[in-house]
Amino acid sequence: MKIVLSISVIALSAACFAQFNDNFESETGSAGGTLLTNGFGGGGQNGWYNPVSGSVDGNVFTYAGNSLGFATNPNGGNQFVGMFVPAVQGVNRAQHNVAFANGLWTVGFDFNGNFNGQLPTQDNLGSFSLQPSATANYFQTIYQWGANAATASAFDANIGHFVATGGAILFESPGAAWKSLNLNHWYHQTVTWDFNSNLIVTTTLQDITAGGGVNTFQPTGWYLAGGAGNSLGLAMPTDVRLFASGGIGDMMGYDNLGVNVVPEPASLAVLGLATVGLVRRRRSR
Repeated sequence: MKIVLSISVIALSAACFAQFNDNFESETGSAGGTLLTNGFGGGGQNGWYNPVSGSVDGNVFTYAGNSLGFATNPNGGNQFVGMFVPAVQGVNRAQHNVAFANGLWTVGFDFNGNFNGQLPTQDNLGSFSLQPSATANYFQTIYQWGANAATASAFDANIGHFVATGGAILFESPGAAWKSLNLNHWYHQTVTWDFNSNLIVTTTLQDITAGGGVNTFQPTGWYLAGGAGNSLGLAMPTDVRLFASGGIGDMMGYDNLGVNVVPEPASLAVLGLATVGLVRRRRSR
């Protein structure tokens, strides 16, 4: 009984650290795409919804035979979210609620940018962001064609951040590894931020299609929208958003999304002690 109880306590404690994770394997997908969101408002799969009237719905695709032509993700399962701009229309948005709270957080996800359409394209290709960006204490990643808008031959992975006093959002590159990314490659990106200081702490990027190493950047003075310590008093974000936009033919793929609290050392120590106690009790039997 004590062993079962200890396991339950550890499992419950560990579960409370996980806030929202979706590898899109539990959703219904197909080679031609099955709606992830289902028109403006609710009704999407697994709690996903379309947040803005006029936005185009994202779809869940199987890697096998997918009509967008995305390569298989080496770290993916069977399915991913795909967004495509085939004609002049609204942008693609898919949003999900996350119970954010103060403390250190991290997001990790895989993304893929591609193009099959009319040149020149517009600059912005896609993004991940905390929402609602109009009122909340947010940041965003943003994928931009930049100097490649005329050819859509490569794109950059920039981050939208703010200065200590807040102000207008600034889109900057973490470094050379975030520039001139290959089309139809799956990349894994992480961003870690602290709601207490309001700083973006670190970001990483890895080309998982090519099997490259992990690139890490620790910015200085990159804040969320509320500025240092959220001095502007902006509200806590309530959601995360996947986005695709730009010119006709722009495509974005997303997979393996995880938005999680980074456990405090004290909490990890408690879990460690509980695990040690469990092992000792098992050995004493």
